[in-house]
Amino acid sequence: MSGTVYILGSAMIKFSKYMDRNIKSLTGEALDLVLKDCGLPLDDIQAAWFSNSGWGIHTFQHCIRGQVALSANGLEGIPITNVENACASGSTALHGAWTAVKAGLYDCVLAMGAEKLYSDDRAKTMQGFLGGMDVEVVMDQMGKFAEEERKRKEKEAKEKGIEPPPEKPGGHSVFMDWYAIGARRHMDKYGTTQRQLAAIAAKNHNNSTLNELAQYTFADRGAGPRGPRGFLAPDEGDVRAHRGRGGGSHCLQRELLEEASLRPGREGPGLRPAVRQPPGTDRCVGTVGQERL
Repeated sequence: MSGTVYILGSAMIKFSKYMDRNIKSLTGEALDLVLKDCGLPLDDIQAAWFSNSGWGIHTFQHCIRGQVALSANGLEGIPITNVENACASGSTALHGAWTAVKAGLYDCVLAMGAEKLYSDDRAKTMQGFLGGMDVEVVMDQMGKFAEEERKRKEKEAKEKGIEPPPEKPGGHSVFMDWYAIGARRHMDKYGTTQRQLAAIAAKNHNNSTLNELAQYTFADRGAGPRGPRGFLAPDEGDVRAHRGRGGGSHCLQRELLEEASLRPGREGPGLRPAVRQPPGTDRCVGTVGQERL
């Protein structure tokens, strides 16, 4: 077994839709950044783990995604392992890279992940989300839930004297239906309110405003969170630079978090609002409203 394994360099590009770029292009940008961060040449990389789940759905690139993406950017002639594990693909690639170095197989390896969730074909995007679940089970259950939801909307529209809202062309994310069902059941069981869920969304949005690489910021609130990232994991004996990473401060929207405590009558502490704020700010920025959520 090898000694301590270090992450010598890391990099990530800004999350965005990137409708005019492909996986090769995004991979290349992240690869250049991670090499600059660690100060190593491309030739030092002895093996690579490449994570991706949606490329095959969007443009039919299956089987050798890592070989295609990395060779297009000058990295070839080394073992490349392709990793597909839904939202855990990137961390699984990093784990595989770490394991190989720890076992003494290599001195310096690369863990890279690149993903695109958006395409001009909305149906393909929605199918990609479905692929991250047990399709047989989910389709059977969602069919029943969809029928119940259709009847509910028709009843609600009839009571209001309006037409039921039409479905968007290309469908929608099954994940959103699944999360909505879970949220409603949580509300029924624990008394969770819409405002408490809004507090969580406000807090998460506020976190994004403190990260210049996040997509949902006040300066740029486009949709579609995906971009590639890469890590270099060298053996202890091959470490040429080892730098610490600084932390960051955050703030939470106070009024909402005070209301997002446990419902009256239940034991346990409520959520306490954070008081730290980024330098130069004079208020918390996580607000609630349709425009922000």
